[in-house]
Amino acid sequence: MLKALGEDLARIRNFEDVRLNIIRPECAIANHLSSIADMQVIVREICGATFPVGVKPKTPLLNIELHEDEVVSEIRLTPIL
Repeated sequence: MLKALGEDLARIRNFEDVRLNIIRPECAIANHLSSIADMQVIVREICGATFPVGVKPKTPLLNIELHEDEVVSEIRLTPIL
């Protein structure tokens, strides 16, 4: 499985693509994915609202914004100060 992840990661980086893995922290593969990730985010629920928090790199609570134009959609994570 780790070999397949390594090959997949190489393709993603070569094509400047994005991969999003959503897993429970107790999964056996969580440590492997964390070690190869450029960014790691956990999700916190505060007063019924969901906020991502950066672990790698460390960030405060983040706001999720979706920006769309005719050509591309972009997700932006903006720190909440």
